[in-house]
Amino acid sequence: MARTTIKSSDLLADRPLDWNVYDADGTLLFAKGTLVDAEAKGRLLKRGAVREVDAEIGKLLAAHGKTISTTAAGEPAKGVRIPLSDTAVRPGDTVHLDRSLDGSRIMARLIGYLKGKSIVITVPADEQGAVFLKEGESVVAKVFSGKHVLAFPGAVLAVALKPFPHIHLSYPAEVTGIVVRRSERAGVRLITAVETAREQTSGIITDLSTGGLSFASRAANIEAGAEAVLNFKLMLADCAYLMKLRGLVRAVRPNQSDALEGATAYGVQFREMSAEDTLILGLFVGQQLAAARSAGA
Repeated sequence: MARTTIKSSDLLADRPLDWNVYDADGTLLFAKGTLVDAEAKGRLLKRGAVREVDAEIGKLLAAHGKTISTTAAGEPAKGVRIPLSDTAVRPGDTVHLDRSLDGSRIMARLIGYLKGKSIVITVPADEQGAVFLKEGESVVAKVFSGKHVLAFPGAVLAVALKPFPHIHLSYPAEVTGIVVRRSERAGVRLITAVETAREQTSGIITDLSTGGLSFASRAANIEAGAEAVLNFKLMLADCAYLMKLRGLVRAVRPNQSDALEGATAYGVQFREMSAEDTLILGLFVGQQLAAARSAGA
């Protein structure tokens, strides 16, 4: 089962855990359904505890190999070519692996890399558990990090069990990817439910980036600086993912889009996004930007 580091936003007051929580060594700390108090919450955040990634997320990501248009070599058909060392890829990033052996798709975490030598990842997993790759096996890795949705081919150089299970992939001369700047927004039209301390309302998301979004609503009580929770659905390939993202309202202005005539426009900056939400949002935004660029070509 894939896991991700616990964030403060994952631990909601007066709500039982939706997943098992482990320490860095894989020891179970709290079982699903446990109600965690404020003191225990602080300890979990301080020690870098991890939680399970929902099985549905794994299924969703497995369905999204075609999110980025690929060539026969498995690389994006359009994009930039850059050295891996020039990207914002960092240890802990989620790596999505397409296996050429059987066409399956699995997830791992980046441990690190040594330029020109190898990329080190955790043993990947699917819904059934750990998946040990074979030495010499070919894969295509995809990761969202910084301002790029990246893809690069690789081969399994070695599978090591000590001091903990990990895998070495061949180091790519270059990676190819779609640029998705944090501030670069894709035009969309998505229905959203909006929750603030004062009210619950609805609106239309008019643009979306990995750092925030704009939405139009006829709500009259949302002020700049308010905290908001936005619930909306993203379609990737033939799958739907229900996003629930927290953010701060940074701007309130007259609506200039064609959505909801007479409404007000709100700009929201996301806060404390989980690793899987970041990856899915990055893939979606990259897909929308690529489609817009192709249409304008």
